[in-house]
Amino acid sequence: MEEKVLSDKFIRKYMRLAKQVGEDLNPCMSRHIGVIIVNPVQNRILGTGYNGPPKNTPHPDEPVYLREVVWPQLTSTELELLATKSITDVEQFVSQYGNKRICPRKIIGAASGCRLELCSCEHAEKNAIVNACQDVHGSWMLCWCGIPCWDCSKLIINSGIIQLVCIDWGKDYSLMSRWLLEKKGIRIQMRNPETLDTVV
Repeated sequence: MEEKVLSDKFIRKYMRLAKQVGEDLNPCMSRHIGVIIVNPVQNRILGTGYNGPPKNTPHPDEPVYLREVVWPQLTSTELELLATKSITDVEQFVSQYGNKRICPRKIIGAASGCRLELCSCEHAEKNAIVNACQDVHGSWMLCWCGIPCWDCSKLIINSGIIQLVCIDWGKDYSLMSRWLLEKKGIRIQMRNPETLDTVV
């Protein structure tokens, strides 16, 4: 793909679209992240993604998921926390949180980026790459989020994406991600979310 730069007009357009994808389609109960991958030469969308579980699999708040995946993985400290809420067995747990649109990680108060194994949702960046209609080598990824996480950053590098446009939330989700992306030579633009909503 020959080198081409998207104009500010189209960056703003695709960022608004990424926000809409994240808000309208996102089954994630924690974060509403949307991503658009664009071929900058043809100015054409190659793929979109949002946080969500793999196709045709239970959502993380479904009773079967809570019973068979989350409960068996809870640590003694997490079980003690639930006991302070009068939840002492799996059926009480499922009754309290089943189909309530609460991420299992939020139930136990996991910090950002921790206990990811309790949630089946995949990140928007990975889903956009997987959903792309063709090879994304040389493309731009526009993310309605900050710098992607460590795992997503590695996939972005390996997929051949050359430019990221991200929301400037004031701090990075992962300092290591920015470091790795910049070492690879991927250009990163940070945008103020308040200025992207205005159509010019």
